[in-house]
Amino acid sequence: METTGVMLMYYFELNGYRYQTTEDGFIIDYYDWNKNVAVYIAKRQGIDELTKVHWKIIFAVRKFYEEYGFSPMSRNFSNAIRKVVGTEMSKTDYVHILFPAGASDVAKIAGIPRPTNNR
Repeated sequence: METTGVMLMYYFELNGYRYQTTEDGFIIDYYDWNKNVAVYIAKRQGIDELTKVHWKIIFAVRKFYEEYGFSPMSRNFSNAIRKVVGTEMSKTDYVHILFPAGASDVAKIAGIPRPTNNR
């Protein structure tokens, strides 16, 4: 079977700018991210409003990514957000209330790659 070499591009447009994404909607360029992008992606994920707690978690995982160069996975994820929202709010059940798809939602909205253990 012969392939044509066609490469599919995935993106969304917001405020006149085209944001390139993976097939499942994760932003490719970390530096393209901003709060407007986060709000847009959150709405696409079914989250109508980002509260102060949402933002604390989003910025905590972005900080983790900046420090370690990879998206936080299960234990790292809990540890990263525990520092900013406390023990009770860092529990998986609570995070899933805020972000229905859990760490995957957080990563997508935060503009970082999908955690490798969340496929």
